[in-house]
Amino acid sequence: AKNHKISDLFRHLQVGQTECRKRRIWVGRVKLYISALRLEDGELLLVVSPMFNASAIRDYALRWEIETLFSCLKGRGF
Repeated sequence: AKNHKISDLFRHLQVGQTECRKRRIWVGRVKLYISALRLEDGELLLVVSPMFNASAIRDYALRWEIETLFSCLKGRGF
């Protein structure tokens, strides 16, 4: 098996574009599904999962909003 950088799999993505790989790839010793979003600063946001999820990036964004809300509420209270 040939090793590749994960970033190489998604180098074609433009800012705001997402891709969800339909085949699992080896990450270390585990086969996982990987989704990516090209961010405004050119970096990749990667979401890795043992199960296929075509909306992984969107689901992660929602979860991040909820985590941020809870963090604010915890720090400032109601």
